[in-house]
Amino acid sequence: MNVSALSPSALGSVTRASFIARRVGQSNALGNLTGSGISLFILCLLLTASAVKPLRVPVGGLLVHPYIFLLVPLLLFVGPRRIAQFPRRALFALIGFEFFYILSVATGFFSIDDILKIGASGVTIISTALLVRTRADFRAAVLALSIATTVLSIYNIMSGGEMFGIGGGVDVSRVIANKNAFSLYILPSLFLSLNLVLDRTAPKALRIILAASTVVMTVAIFSSANRSGWLGAIFIGLMTYGRGRGRRSGILMSVIVFSTYYAVVHYTGSGEVERRVTQTEEGYSGDMVRLDVASQSLSIGLENPVLGVSPSGLSRELGRRLPREAAVIHSLGDARVLGPHNAILQIIGGSGFIAFSCLGYFAWQLWKRPRFGRPLSRALIGQMHSGHILLRMIVVLWVLRGMFTDEVLYSPSFCIGLGLCIGLCMIEGCWAITRRHDCFAPRI
Repeated sequence: MNVSALSPSALGSVTRASFIARRVGQSNALGNLTGSGISLFILCLLLTASAVKPLRVPVGGLLVHPYIFLLVPLLLFVGPRRIAQFPRRALFALIGFEFFYILSVATGFFSIDDILKIGASGVTIISTALLVRTRADFRAAVLALSIATTVLSIYNIMSGGEMFGIGGGVDVSRVIANKNAFSLYILPSLFLSLNLVLDRTAPKALRIILAASTVVMTVAIFSSANRSGWLGAIFIGLMTYGRGRGRRSGILMSVIVFSTYYAVVHYTGSGEVERRVTQTEEGYSGDMVRLDVASQSLSIGLENPVLGVSPSGLSRELGRRLPREAAVIHSLGDARVLGPHNAILQIIGGSGFIAFSCLGYFAWQLWKRPRFGRPLSRALIGQMHSGHILLRMIVVLWVLRGMFTDEVLYSPSFCIGLGLCIGLCMIEGCWAITRRHDCFAPRI
């Protein structure tokens, strides 16, 4: 067949037909679990070890997430073959953000910890997306993520929040972070599991397992003292219900709500919940402090618009500017440090507006709805849009949770969840066709 002899419209028809035929032919293959999916399953299970301080691997004085040691070889193996399928503009924006973030660290208060954490986040997002090759791979990863976070939820409920520093009598040698860390681990898994429960094409056994996991994770979140975690869980429920899945989603939401209420009241104790609700209604001094921190962080960003004062430098500068009685400020040697508790302000004040613009452009490229030519079937376009809606929802969840903590930038669970949604969009072909004649070239 002489392709060069075809007119542009005929060539567009041939290539569109080729794309549709390959998509239909691959529909069965997309349901098979691959070696990449098995690797993703193991990687997500290792997230449990990341939450236990003694199980983290000490490297140069830093405690490294165990899954990183599996992720890096997988990236080197899969990356060269599949990196071209990652949305190009989003990839360049993410690399640009990483570059200016690291540059701000190098030119400001230097901290190798900041460089390694943000580098690990970028590698996790890209690698996880590239490892998703079929829908079965995506579902296997969600199942493993759900298992890992359910184990953490059960342990956290039984120990009274000991693992994440929520309850009293905390063993410092085992606590990995403050109470914000718990919801950061749980929310992406809760979001993906809940959406997969409502997916009629998913295996029934998988949906039953994930339904039980969502109840456990929701109980664990609402039995904690983290109000931003509560807000995230409520927002996930509203987003899922708002996708228009009708009666089934309403029934599931009702079951989860009543199960959570019953478990929190009768088994976990509602004293902490009532205390936090009362604080919110009467006014909490910590909320007032957040406003002072936000204004000072933005002021520092405006004073240093190009590269900021570095992430660690921002914490020190906030500790210097705010009075001692304004907030709970911990000491690091002779310096007083205070985190901004906001991912957006952390980037603006710590790394400048260039890094913030790169991250915003990355989010916009993920948010932007793909355009498809008319010849594509409505069912195929609907399938692509369904995956993209999931990606949009986790971007909104990231922004919402980032309004209350800067740790979302380094959260392994959020990075894995975002990568999984990007990978799902890649295999669904969301970025394969953007214009009418911009289809896969036919193979002759």
